[in-house]
Amino acid sequence: MRSLIALPVAAALLAGCASNPKMTQVPGTAPIVAGTVMDASNQSNVRTDPVVQTLAVGPSVDPSDPNVRHDAHNVERVVENDQWNLHPNVPTAINMGPVVAVTDPNTQNTPLPPELEQKIQQENQLLQVTTEQNDAMTKQIAALQDAVKSKSNTDQENADLKASIAQLQQQVQDLQAKQQQAAPQKATPTVTPAPKSWWQWSK
Repeated sequence: MRSLIALPVAAALLAGCASNPKMTQVPGTAPIVAGTVMDASNQSNVRTDPVVQTLAVGPSVDPSDPNVRHDAHNVERVVENDQWNLHPNVPTAINMGPVVAVTDPNTQNTPLPPELEQKIQQENQLLQVTTEQNDAMTKQIAALQDAVKSKSNTDQENADLKASIAQLQQQVQDLQAKQQQAAPQKATPTVTPAPKSWWQWSK
């Protein structure tokens, strides 16, 4: 009896819903106001991105159910969560009143350990000594090169002088030979014997 009464009521309700359909509005995305969203290139200066590591897992058996087998697949694991960047690497302008100073974290001088400072000082001293030795050796090499060059010049001058002397001697010999050829030959005097006297004939 109750089921018979409930059927007409349900039919009436369905008819009412069909006659008055309702439109469901999907809320749209909120408009982006200029100047309220940070540029993607500058977001790393404010907040660091998470570090996700990909791991390759081979075939394995489900630890909770030994009757279930898993094929090889990759597993992504978050190694470092995203966090605020409290050590930005960009220079920051600080309002100093009438003067604006720019602080750059990359150029800030951090105190060095005493051992490192001593090591740097020793290396600087060694570098200075090495530089002085190199300069002295360079000067010695230059002096030796000058001496070798002057000696080679002297040897060349001596060789040139010897060649000039030999050439002059040859010219003198040639002149003497020409003079001997050009000089007139002297006639050999003929000696006529004296006539014999009468007492030489008598002998």
